[in-house]
Amino acid sequence: MHVLPSSTVRAWESSAFASGLDRACLMTQAVDACFSEITARWPRPGRALILAGKGHNGSDVLALAARLRTIGWQIETIITEPSAARAEPPLPEIADEAATAHLWPARPPKGIPDGTLVIDGLLGLGASGPARGAARDLLLWVQHQTQGPAIRIALDGPSGLDLDSGEHDDATFRADFTLALGALKPGLLLDAAHPFVGRLIAIPLPLLDAYPVPDKEPTGESWFGLPEARALARHAPVHAFKHRRGQLGILAGSLGMSGAAVLAANAAVEAGCGLVRLWTRTPATDPLPGLLPEVMRVPDPALLLRHRSSALLIGPGLGHDEEIAALFNTFLPNVTVPSLLDADALNLLARHPDLWGKVGFPFVLTPHSGELQRLLGRNFPERKEAAFVATERFHGTLVLKGPQSLVTAREAGLTWNGSGNPGMASGGMGDVLSGVIGTLLAQGYPPLEAARLGVFWHGRAGDFAAAQGREQTVHAGQVSRCLGSAARDIWLF
Repeated sequence: MHVLPSSTVRAWESSAFASGLDRACLMTQAVDACFSEITARWPRPGRALILAGKGHNGSDVLALAARLRTIGWQIETIITEPSAARAEPPLPEIADEAATAHLWPARPPKGIPDGTLVIDGLLGLGASGPARGAARDLLLWVQHQTQGPAIRIALDGPSGLDLDSGEHDDATFRADFTLALGALKPGLLLDAAHPFVGRLIAIPLPLLDAYPVPDKEPTGESWFGLPEARALARHAPVHAFKHRRGQLGILAGSLGMSGAAVLAANAAVEAGCGLVRLWTRTPATDPLPGLLPEVMRVPDPALLLRHRSSALLIGPGLGHDEEIAALFNTFLPNVTVPSLLDADALNLLARHPDLWGKVGFPFVLTPHSGELQRLLGRNFPERKEAAFVATERFHGTLVLKGPQSLVTAREAGLTWNGSGNPGMASGGMGDVLSGVIGTLLAQGYPPLEAARLGVFWHGRAGDFAAAQGREQTVHAGQVSRCLGSAARDIWLF
């Protein structure tokens, strides 16, 4: 899915309408998709407060209100302009909804009761900079009224947030969910915008996608969702056998940190790796509780090279003391296969930058922001800036973990990941991710493809885990066990 500046999206829509795209049909597609997202998350009709401006975004949210009303939702609507001032002749259901709305500064007599969905369609693509006038006053009132439990949803982008620069102020709508329609705007993806965007849900509009983007201003960024994952996913040939399904060698785990090795190795098994061999700093005779029996333990890391691993995974729970530094000094020059460097491997490279001279193989780095800060020796206000500096310096593929994890490589575009949920912010989740990407590397995916597909697959498994209960209870082992369910969603047969 495209990441495009607002001006480009406006030009795209105008060009599509001039070429024959029916505005009402596009609106219906957008509203249907938003309706489906909302009713999937809240299947029982409840109460919703609708905030509508005069532009196309306001028309979308009024049409959405009409749809919700038909299935039993209790709807209160506030508009900032009289119905006659709307930007376009409204459809009948939009006109009916606007006719019964409160014209700001009139407001619902009960304010905003707890548990209400507050759906923001005040400002859209035509707005720039902070909200002004009636829209600003209304946003401040909503902010004051929703101190208790309410769920806030923004259509396309939170009102008051500049969709290109991410600029915001004290009146900006603080969404729990943002339903981005047709294309993502760069301001939604900035780290500084996260408190206002909340959960970002990309909603493609196939009717619009059928028309070319005119004079596209390349951002070098795109959204990686289910269609992109399906395009990369390969099926095993019918004549495959275990040695051809990938042989992954893992160096991970130490005293007190064996769980990281177990999670990474088990995830590789769950992801379908043909053979998984594991070396840990604990004696090979010591049991590793929870380790799947399919994982073969080896007593010497050199055996991972002699057994012709097709990829290596290095780092989770390994430690970064002088003993490991000495091991890296002799081990890394003999590595010739694609490898994933994670966790303590990154910490060790940060402490001993001379070890980069030993790295002559294709690699994927999977740091979180703190690990990347240590590698680069400085902090960056935005992860995107840090990612570009890192790929220029290290010349490998980078997965910068966090909300909508970034994946990029030198002279390659940056993708934002479209799967996962906040419940995945827990210990061991990165070890599972390493096992997944390591498996894809072992199966012959190029590093950039392995990273993009692996990050999405891991996040999708996290979404399946959340669907089994609540996001609050998601944990790494559960995500690993959901990799098969997520794979059925990506590999269609």
